[in-house]
Amino acid sequence: MLIIIKNKNINLRINDKNIMILKDLCNLGKLKNQDNNILLLISLEIEEGIVVDYNFYIEELFISVPIKAVISNFSNRKVKEICNYYRIPLIEL
Repeated sequence: MLIIIKNKNINLRINDKNIMILKDLCNLGKLKNQDNNILLLISLEIEEGIVVDYNFYIEELFISVPIKAVISNFSNRKVKEICNYYRIPLIEL
Protein backbone atom coordinates (compact mmCIF):
# COMPACT_ATOMS: atom_id res chain seq x y z
CA MET A 1 0.00 0.00 0.00
CA LEU A 2 1.23 3.47 -0.84
CA ILE A 3 0.24 5.99 1.83
CA ILE A 4 0.36 9.61 0.64
CA ILE A 5 0.46 12.56 3.00
CA LYS A 6 0.39 15.81 1.08
CA ASN A 7 0.09 19.51 1.61
CA LYS A 8 -3.64 20.22 1.88
CA ASN A 9 -3.37 22.87 -0.86
CA ILE A 10 -2.36 20.25 -3.43
CA ASN A 11 -5.26 18.64 -5.28
CA LEU A 12 -4.63 14.99 -5.95
CA ARG A 13 -7.20 12.38 -6.96
CA ILE A 14 -6.26 8.77 -7.23
CA ASN A 15 -8.59 5.90 -7.99
CA ASP A 16 -6.49 2.90 -7.02
CA LYS A 17 -7.22 0.59 -4.11
CA ASN A 18 -3.48 0.22 -3.41
CA ILE A 19 -2.99 3.96 -2.86
CA MET A 20 -4.36 5.86 0.13
CA ILE A 21 -4.33 9.63 0.52
CA LEU A 22 -4.23 10.08 4.29
CA LYS A 23 -6.73 12.61 5.59
CA ASP A 24 -6.31 11.83 9.29
CA LEU A 25 -4.94 9.12 11.55
CA CYS A 26 -8.33 7.40 11.84
CA ASN A 27 -7.82 6.03 8.31
CA LEU A 28 -4.80 4.03 9.45
CA GLY A 29 -6.84 1.33 11.20
CA LYS A 30 -7.38 -0.61 7.99
CA LEU A 31 -3.62 -0.76 7.32
CA LYS A 32 -2.53 -2.61 10.46
CA ASN A 33 -2.60 -5.97 8.66
CA GLN A 34 -0.59 -4.71 5.68
CA ASP A 35 3.15 -5.33 5.68
CA ASN A 36 4.53 -3.45 2.69
CA ASN A 37 3.43 0.13 3.32
CA ILE A 38 5.41 2.87 1.62
CA LEU A 39 4.97 6.42 2.90
CA LEU A 40 5.06 9.24 0.33
CA LEU A 41 5.44 12.74 1.80
CA ILE A 42 4.57 15.58 -0.61
CA SER A 43 5.42 19.20 0.23
CA LEU A 44 4.57 18.96 3.92
CA GLU A 45 5.49 21.41 6.63
CA ILE A 46 6.81 19.49 9.63
CA GLU A 47 7.77 21.47 12.73
CA GLU A 48 9.34 19.64 15.69
CA GLY A 49 7.84 16.39 14.39
CA ILE A 50 4.29 17.74 13.99
CA VAL A 51 2.69 17.62 10.53
CA VAL A 52 1.30 21.17 10.51
CA ASP A 53 -1.72 20.76 8.18
CA TYR A 54 -2.87 17.64 10.02
CA ASN A 55 -1.88 18.31 13.66
CA PHE A 56 -0.35 14.94 14.47
CA TYR A 57 3.18 13.77 15.13
CA ILE A 58 4.83 12.13 12.13
CA GLU A 59 6.14 9.40 14.42
CA GLU A 60 2.56 8.29 15.13
CA LEU A 61 2.49 6.82 11.62
CA PHE A 62 5.57 4.71 12.28
CA ILE A 63 4.08 3.45 15.54
CA SER A 64 0.61 2.77 14.08
CA VAL A 65 1.40 0.85 10.89
CA PRO A 66 4.43 -1.01 9.56
CA ILE A 67 6.31 1.25 7.15
CA LYS A 68 8.82 -0.32 4.72
CA ALA A 69 10.20 2.90 3.17
CA VAL A 70 9.67 6.66 3.05
CA ILE A 71 9.86 8.81 -0.08
CA SER A 72 9.85 12.58 0.34
CA ASN A 73 10.19 15.56 -1.98
CA PHE A 74 11.72 17.66 0.82
CA SER A 75 14.37 17.31 3.48
CA ASN A 76 13.46 17.35 7.17
CA ARG A 77 15.70 16.63 10.15
CA LYS A 78 12.96 14.99 12.23
CA VAL A 79 11.90 12.65 9.42
CA LYS A 80 15.56 11.61 9.03
CA GLU A 81 15.87 10.96 12.78
CA ILE A 82 12.72 8.83 12.85
CA CYS A 83 13.73 6.82 9.79
CA ASN A 84 17.18 6.22 11.29
CA TYR A 85 15.67 5.19 14.63
CA TYR A 86 13.25 2.69 13.06
CA ARG A 87 15.83 1.65 10.40
CA ILE A 88 13.54 2.56 7.53
CA PRO A 89 15.02 3.61 4.18
CA LEU A 90 14.45 7.27 3.31
CA ILE A 91 14.58 8.55 -0.26
CA GLU A 92 14.64 12.34 -0.64
CA LEU A 93 13.87 13.62 -4.13
